[in-house]
Formats: sequence, structure tokens, C-alpha cells
Amino acid sequence: MIYWFIRGLAGVLRLLPRSWALAFGRALAMTLYLVFPLRQAEARRNIARAFPELSTSRRRAILRGTYRHFCQALIDFIRMPGYSVERLPQLVHLDEDRIGAVRESGQGLVLVTGHLGNWEVANLILGRLGYPLSGVVVAQRGSGGRFIDEVRHDTGAEFITRKTSTRTMLRLLKAGRFLGLVADQDARQRGVWVDFFGQLSSRPRGGAVFSIQMEVPIYFATCIMDADRHYHVEFKAIDSSNLPADKAAAVQELTQRYTTELEKMIRRYPEQYFWFHRMWKTKPPA
Repeated sequence: MIYWFIRGLAGVLRLLPRSWALAFGRALAMTLYLVFPLRQAEARRNIARAFPELSTSRRRAILRGTYRHFCQALIDFIRMPGYSVERLPQLVHLDEDRIGAVRESGQGLVLVTGHLGNWEVANLILGRLGYPLSGVVVAQRGSGGRFIDEVRHDTGAEFITRKTSTRTMLRLLKAGRFLGLVADQDARQRGVWVDFFGQLSSRPRGGAVFSIQMEVPIYFATCIMDADRHYHVEFKAIDSSNLPADKAAAVQELTQRYTTELEKMIRRYPEQYFWFHRMWKTKPPA
């Protein structure tokens, strides 16, 4: 029953002009901000830790902007199946200069990103244009999870869960696929410790491990919404030269390099970062 309600609501939102649908998203954002402040206290703490130099009013504005951005991003996610290759330029611009050559070479590629902008739209355009993307996602449950999986697979990209074996992921890279990882959530004690906004934070080590072990390039990807509500998907190669000889130290250093790129982008677009997850959940070692 819940699944069909979601499908029905999605059908209505796909029929509306995008400007109307996004206006609905902004109204939803204000409602959630004022009436249903789920995990809002966590987001406030995270913004304060990241930007201690900002005034309370500025931090509050960032939080409101975060609600607004992600409700609009949710609407665009719901509407994604309606975007064909021909319609994509109305929604998103893809910077192909950097990854096009990698694709043509047939070499595998590690793509790392964070919960910034709209990473689902990046999946959409790469999938629609036939890039060999294998995105690593958290398995979703329930009616909402079923709907999310349907929308993702409609893009043409391939998705595997985090529980997929390391051997399978390495095999995908060897076959020339692009392995996409959202690499900014707390990884507990099994993660690698990096500096994030001046504080130690545990981060997944997978992106660095795969890149080093398979000797494939690693790129940091972003999908940012501009003032006209269009998306720009861009890529930056992460320098993997001059890494320490020790493997653990090399993994830590490479993870730090793309974490630093993520922090730079968050500072530029703080309203487009998902502040609601517990990014400093694990206590660093003494």
C-alpha cells in the first residue's frame, strides 16, 4: 500500500513542470524544518563544529539552506526516470574532459564523492550516457527502499551493495568499470583517521585501497546545483604520486587527499552538504 502511494505521488511530480515540482520541494523543506526537525540537533552540532567562526544566524541559514537543497534534490531524484539522453541538457552539464579519456582507454577508475550536491544525478547522467559505472550503495529496505532501487536502476548504471565482496569489486575495476563510492560517513574503528575541518574523523579506506592495489586512477566527483537550479557534474584527479612506501600510511595519505578536496567543496557550498549524519561519531584513539 505504501509503495503504491509513493509511486502515485512520484507520478504526479513527474507530470508537473520542474519549476512547480521544485517549488513543492521548497515548501516541503520549510515544513520539515519547522515541524518535523528529525536529526536537526545533530546537524546543528556538525555545522557548529565545522564552522566555529560563523555567527549563530549564519549557521542557522546554512541549516535552512540544507533542508531546501535536499528537498529539491529529492524531487529531482523522483523525477529522474523521465529524463532521456535528449532531455538531460535541461537538467545537468557533465564535464567529460577528464574522464572521457579514461573511458576510451578501457582502464578501471575509482570515483569517490561525498554527500554533497546531488550524487544521484551524477549516477543518472553517467548511466544514461553509457559510462561503465558500478555504484556502491547501502541496501534499502521496505517500500521506500524498493522505490529507490527502481529509480536507480532505471538510470542504466549498475549498483552493488556495500556487502559485495572485495574480490568482486576488484574484478569490476580489472574489467574497466568505474567503481563509485560515497566515502564520507563514519567508518568506526575499521576506518582510517583523517583531518576533516580540523578534527580527526574515521573514513572508509576502500577508495584508496582499490586505487593502490589495482593501480587505477582515483577521481573526486561532485554534482553541484547552481543558482538556476541546474547541476554541474565535475571530476578532479587525485594525485596518487609520492605516497609512503608503507601500505597503511599510503592508504591514509590518499584518503586524506580526497577528504581535503571534499572539505574545500563543502566550504564553497555548505548548504549542499548533508549535515545530518554523525560524521564525528567514533572517538579517535588517544
